[in-house]
Amino acid sequence: MRVFAEKLYGNGKDEKTAFSYTQEVESKIEVVARMDFTSQRKAMSTLVKGYKNENDLFIKGAPDRIIAKSTKYMSISGEKEMTNEDRQKLNKHVSRLASQGLRCLALAEI
Repeated sequence: MRVFAEKLYGNGKDEKTAFSYTQEVESKIEVVARMDFTSQRKAMSTLVKGYKNENDLFIKGAPDRIIAKSTKYMSISGEKEMTNEDRQKLNKHVSRLASQGLRCLALAEI
């Protein structure tokens, strides 16, 4: 995630780095609880306060697990309801990326 943030906000030589972005975010939200990654769940979860609602849950894990439980997704044109067809397309895309040796993770916000 820091690599992603750094690509958005500059590199280590710039004034605004991924690390300063991380510090800024961490100063605004409070971690309430964490559920560590397990091979059974294939995901980790973090419950926070101070993001959008009183409590927000972030989940990071195996795309097939996250996609299966998702009811909405964020597209370029905004939030949309996730259909079974969307799930199939996403899973197919993830499989293509994985077949190229790329590691794939899904992120969800509840």
